[in-house]
Amino acid sequence: MKKVDLDQLRAYFDRVSPFIPELFNIAYAICGTEEAAEYALMYALMDVWMSEARGGIGMREGLRNAVREVALEEALDREDELAWDGGELAANPELAPLNRANAQTCRLIVLRSGCNLGFSVIAKLMDVSAADAKREFNRFKCEWAKRANIPEHGAEAALSKRVRRQMSAASRLQPSTEALYRSLTEEALQTARPKRLAGRILRKIAEGIVIALCAFLFWLIGVLIG
Repeated sequence: MKKVDLDQLRAYFDRVSPFIPELFNIAYAICGTEEAAEYALMYALMDVWMSEARGGIGMREGLRNAVREVALEEALDREDELAWDGGELAANPELAPLNRANAQTCRLIVLRSGCNLGFSVIAKLMDVSAADAKREFNRFKCEWAKRANIPEHGAEAALSKRVRRQMSAASRLQPSTEALYRSLTEEALQTARPKRLAGRILRKIAEGIVIALCAFLFWLIGVLIG
């Protein structure tokens, strides 16, 4: 692997920085804890960097997909006590009646409308049946649409739009951008080192094989001549 170009890494990080609040909020809703969300965010950024998918119109969606994937792995592997309470989201007057809903319902709405997860995945995260998750979501969606005076057929899209807009706002819990960049840089350097070391080892082995093969050929020629 070639040497990590810190200038390129900084340029990449500067491009993705505007998306960090949304990405952190997605990870936090899925993981349920601040620590796991920070881990998922950093490694999702690292995955996209390593894949060199660093530009183009699909970059934001690629980052969303990456953070969802890492966050889901973390959430399903861990048994941490849930810390997510939806406080900042539920306080948004545009999303009433979330401010009267319990944390379980708030998280359900965010996982569906903000994180774009299917009900079967939500069911695993929340330890409920997919049917119950869908039923509760539809109940809330209808109540919200009626209060917001939105036609039922467009309610889900409108709800998703407002939840995602709120999730794009900075959270008081998210790590600072500079702290995140330092972690990303450290991880990039650590990831590069073993591969460079492995490359050197493989080259040494190859050189040794070539030398041994040449010695054998010289010996064989000598035997045949003799």
